[in-house]
Amino acid sequence: MKKIIKILIFILALLVTLIVLLSYRNTFSNFFSKITGNSNTEVATPIFIMENSEKKVLNDEHTEVDYYFTIKNFDMNNNRSQTDLQYTIEITPKLDPSIILTLYKDNQVIGLNNQKTGLIELKQNSNTTHSYRLNVRYDRERTDATTDIRENIFIKASANQS
Repeated sequence: MKKIIKILIFILALLVTLIVLLSYRNTFSNFFSKITGNSNTEVATPIFIMENSEKKVLNDEHTEVDYYFTIKNFDMNNNRSQTDLQYTIEITPKLDPSIILTLYKDNQVIGLNNQKTGLIELKQNSNTTHSYRLNVRYDRERTDATTDIRENIFIKASANQS
């Protein structure tokens, strides 16, 4: 019986010790934190501007026309794009085979794949202007159509941040 009382006293002392230790939070190093505040962050602004020349008409008298346009990374206030850009140029819609397109960038031929260019870089570190010339030529020998060809050609430029 004395052994049972000693064991009960030992267990009671142990429980009292645990209760005392649990009542003090710092003993077990609990840490609570709440961080508050406001932050204002500016997002980089991409600037991508396409400027074009007047509309051109391709007909029996004018079987070849040149259409000029530019793409630049700065606006009229000289604000420059804050990110590097990659862009493509696409000529739509799909044209009759008798209409031949040739795209020039700074007087060098740019290859078109399904009337679309590959990716072209436009860096942010300086004001850059890319000058383009789209040569549209009608070759009557390449078609069997006996009707007039009436096409509206659209030049689309799409840019992504790189």
